[in-house]
Amino acid sequence: MKQLKIKDNQYLPKEDFYQIKSIVSHVSDKTLEQLEREGVFVFPEIIKDAEDITKDQMILQSCNDMYCSGNVM
Repeated sequence: MKQLKIKDNQYLPKEDFYQIKSIVSHVSDKTLEQLEREGVFVFPEIIKDAEDITKDQMILQSCNDMYCSGNVM
């Protein structure tokens, strides 16, 4: 699998994520709360145990032909 290094709060073309589309399809446009319910990795294990993370944050969010990375990576 290809490794893609991105930073938080960054806009990148969706085409940059093509080689990891199976992962992106599981995490994009979903809140941490949704990911936690689906059993996808979340650190800390329970969101409510984190002081600086909220359940409505996203890892990747679609914006036209771009993905915007959130503060949680």
